[in-house]
Amino acid sequence: MSDLALLDPAGDPASYTDALMKYASREVSGFLIPATVSFTSAVLARFLRKFKVPYEDIYYRHMYDPGLVTNWISRRELPYIEYQVADGCNMRCSACSHYSQLVKGAVLSDLEETKKGFMLLKDYFENVCLIRVMGGEPLMNPDLHRYIRMTHEIFPKAELEVVSNGILITSMPQDLIDTMKELNVTLYMSYYPAMEGKAEKIDRFLAENGIGHKISVMAKEFSKVTDLSGNLDPEAEFSNCSWRFCTMLRDTRLAVCAYPFLSHYFNEYYGEDLPESGAIDLTEEGLTSEEILKRLEMPVEFCSYCRQPGVPVAWKRAGAEVPMEDIVV
Repeated sequence: MSDLALLDPAGDPASYTDALMKYASREVSGFLIPATVSFTSAVLARFLRKFKVPYEDIYYRHMYDPGLVTNWISRRELPYIEYQVADGCNMRCSACSHYSQLVKGAVLSDLEETKKGFMLLKDYFENVCLIRVMGGEPLMNPDLHRYIRMTHEIFPKAELEVVSNGILITSMPQDLIDTMKELNVTLYMSYYPAMEGKAEKIDRFLAENGIGHKISVMAKEFSKVTDLSGNLDPEAEFSNCSWRFCTMLRDTRLAVCAYPFLSHYFNEYYGEDLPESGAIDLTEEGLTSEEILKRLEMPVEFCSYCRQPGVPVAWKRAGAEVPMEDIVV
């Protein structure tokens, strides 16, 4: 494999074009993508596939075992997984892409079902580079520390992040603080205008408690993507989608994004019929890791209802009722 072109995920995009030219002239026989603690490796593979590079010419260097190089579609590692421990949210952004503004109450996940899903996932993949614990607002789940420990026990080499809107950070219970500090879990705060002027206090609190953290730039815009026509080209929308790498695990099912699991909230709230299909059942007979990887690179039915990259709208909190025009393109 010495004649493979190494694609540096942090490299100059011009180098990727140069590598493709060398591949076309047969100066190199294929490409080597190293693992990353993000979905950058998947972005690079998608880039190559757009140029008709076959799977058999794309190779992957694993993070859990840097000496292990396999074909991209035969790898035993996922770049990224996210899962929700609470579907509801105390921020209730009006154009939330996870439809959390439509959820009544916290609506917490089931720890044992989530554990079962992770155990099944481990049958197919040795490692996940980055696992994000999401919501809604995950700090609304009083058992969050148990979810973190469970995740770490099953995938001990994965980097873990908890994504929060910040409202509850300074009132985090001690068992959660201790767990995050002990297991080196990063807290990622999505910074919205409602929290303006409070980031410094949050930063200080997390630093004093020894919790690694990141605070995003303030998000003053959201994107509306839901298109009720259902007439969009799924391949085109999938190709343009920045969320197609946000693989979600929910109980014993896995999906390319959150919509197969969360569109039911939209349907229940507005009496609509958005697709709720597309998840991979990890208990499916005859399922293989290769089949999972291939299906995660394919659009789902919801893609025909998801306009990418969406229509930008100013951030605001939802009121007691959420008009459909706050969400629909």
